Amino acid sequence: MKPLIITAFYTKNSVPTTTLSPTIKIRKVSNSELVINDAVMTSIGEGQYVYSFSLTEPNETYTIVCDGGGTLANSERYNYATCETPAIELIASFSE
Repeated sequence: MKPLIITAFYTKNSVPTTTLSPTIKIRKVSNSELVINDAVMTSIGEGQYVYSFSLTEPNETYTIVCDGGGTLANSERYNYATCETPAIELIASFSE
């Protein structure tokens, strides 16, 4: 399965910033398990940060919290999201 690419956008005083070290927490909704805890996101420019999440399970819903860090005002510090992973369909091919 392809990794899930998670992005977050941060500003400082309403200006996009690339000087942060945001972290990400990812939790399964089904059992509240924390599967990613404070992993560091990577800056890709213009205030955008990215994290590649490869531990996804089919038919699972995840909650995501990205934290831009304590140098940001609370109104700019957090990004929230949820995502659902699709079911993996088994495709069989038969040949004679």
